[in-house]
Amino acid sequence: MTSIVLLPGAVAVALIIMGLWGIRSINRPPHQLPSDFAKILRDGTSAFSKRLTSNVIQILVYLIAVIFIFSMGFDKLFPRFQLAAALIGGLTVLAVTLFQLHVLPKALEWIVRRSDNYPNVGILAQFLVGNGLSSVYVGSATLAVYISIMTLGLKSIIGFTLGVLLTGYFVRLGGGIFRVTSVVGNEQASEGHSDIARCDARNPGTYSEIIGITVGNILGPESDLVTSFLFAVTATTIFSSNSPETPWTPLVPIFIYTAAFMASFTAFIWSVWRIKRNQYSNVFLEGIYITVVLSAIGTIAILIHSYSDHLQTAWHLFYCYTYGLVGAILIGFLTEILTSVRFSFSRNIARQTENGSFQVMLKALEGGFLSNGLLFLFIAVISIASLSTSGPYGLAMAAMGMLSVTQNILNGNFSIPISNAVSRAASLISDSQIVTLNVIKAEQLAGTTVAIRNGFASGAALLSTFALLTALITSEHMELSVNLFTDIHLLVSILLGLVIPYIFLSLIIRGTGRSVTHFKTEIHRQFIEIPFLKVGKAKPDVVRAVEGIAHQAMDTLALPGLIMLMPPIALGYLFGTKALMGFVLGVFFSSFNSTFLWSNLGDSLQQARAYVETGHLGGNEASRFSTLRAADQTGTAYRDLLSPGINTLLKAICMVAFLIILSV
Repeated sequence: MTSIVLLPGAVAVALIIMGLWGIRSINRPPHQLPSDFAKILRDGTSAFSKRLTSNVIQILVYLIAVIFIFSMGFDKLFPRFQLAAALIGGLTVLAVTLFQLHVLPKALEWIVRRSDNYPNVGILAQFLVGNGLSSVYVGSATLAVYISIMTLGLKSIIGFTLGVLLTGYFVRLGGGIFRVTSVVGNEQASEGHSDIARCDARNPGTYSEIIGITVGNILGPESDLVTSFLFAVTATTIFSSNSPETPWTPLVPIFIYTAAFMASFTAFIWSVWRIKRNQYSNVFLEGIYITVVLSAIGTIAILIHSYSDHLQTAWHLFYCYTYGLVGAILIGFLTEILTSVRFSFSRNIARQTENGSFQVMLKALEGGFLSNGLLFLFIAVISIASLSTSGPYGLAMAAMGMLSVTQNILNGNFSIPISNAVSRAASLISDSQIVTLNVIKAEQLAGTTVAIRNGFASGAALLSTFALLTALITSEHMELSVNLFTDIHLLVSILLGLVIPYIFLSLIIRGTGRSVTHFKTEIHRQFIEIPFLKVGKAKPDVVRAVEGIAHQAMDTLALPGLIMLMPPIALGYLFGTKALMGFVLGVFFSSFNSTFLWSNLGDSLQQARAYVETGHLGGNEASRFSTLRAADQTGTAYRDLLSPGINTLLKAICMVAFLIILSV
């Protein structure tokens, strides 16, 4: 019994060690780096890290203070163990994120140096760094949640997940604002100014873009996926703890979680072997297939062992787990078909440039609405099938199944932006034609999974949140079958929940617009005021540029963060659990209607632009390219702000509500 309980902790430690081993590679030759690239980039990431740390600590302290005041004021239970778990989760993820921000500048330059070799050498370098960073993140989160459960109790996973979410709020959306600001601001600053090139060592926008890729497209999606996984684990933990068949049945979700990452480790070994043999054309998808098969085998073994006296229950839960696994693959492929440049839809968007920006956006919207409908239909089918097979517990198991490939998606998530960042870094620190060609090959390989990430993240967020909602309703024995028009508190709460996402997103968009204007002005100021910068005899003030964006991004998130936390806390303490659940349901129904739309709309515009940039339809020099570039700037906001904003808001409100319901 003891050895079984210790297994998740041991696997978590193994993941951390594996990740550190991969990252350690950056200290191997060639490590004599002649340029100032890593130092300038590290100064920039340090500036962002300081703002991030300050805001995360503030929101955790404010959460504890507000709940303490409400608890004392209404004479309710103060959830000290849950809030202690929230501190553990939030600070653990913050520490790992700061570690990644510290490592990435040096890692990017090391990858560029390794790319001056055979193509598979540079690709392997990217893979080792990406897998290493994601393994350290997942392993640290797993070890922390394991310690939290062992010391504070099984349900402390609720507080832990909330802490991770609050840190992820600033990493995901703060990073998203930084990413949009750096890309759009730099592009706009270079338009009409022949002395300002978008990719130039003199331009602070160039370094800011690379940092934006780091925090917005690497670290942000990472926190999004891991919190969705924790949601699924939380939901299954609630159901398994309510009906233990054996002493370790309540820990079944943790064991399944562990089995999934053991399968991912096997896929990692396979991928490294394939890359070393120069057979890497489909390595990411192969890793997903291996993980799916091994996770399924491990899960059925765990379920049969845990429900040995109720084998039918074990098999029914496994069927639900399989629904989620298959759903993950289908959502990924459908998203790929509707947004990837390898298929016709994104190419058709690019062809519409000859008819003007109106037709481009109209075609993109067509695909966005179509994908939103089809992908939501997929989620509905998975949910109905799971509920029919094993009830709410089956729905939670389906979410676990879908998120079993989280580590593989994270690897793919890292490879895409790392390739983009390496591509920009290579233009600054290397004149080698071999490096240029190999970096392009690495970008093309990473592009095979570019469209899967956001669609998967949205699907995982919806399914895991739905599973947690059903767990909350059933575990607390809530009765929601009332006449809305006779329960004014419930009606008002639902209407408030329907409105909140739109106010939340509008505030983020407004702040991002101000940030872009400020950053564009800062680039122009540096070229005017810094002596000899235009002639390349001075260095740009990257730290000031990054501090400006980080300051704008974090300040933008202050009021939306208040809107995200205060309504569920106030409703729960003032009007009770029914009004609180009405609010959560309102947010859920308002959110699920558009999350796929924004992510796929942004992805399809990005892919259409990539299609033209590779030389099709006249390439970058064609007059029509400016139309597509402007459309993609808008798509960047859809992809990096609106879609993750909806996902983050939905998950945070749901978890805060869960915490409050346990207290009142």
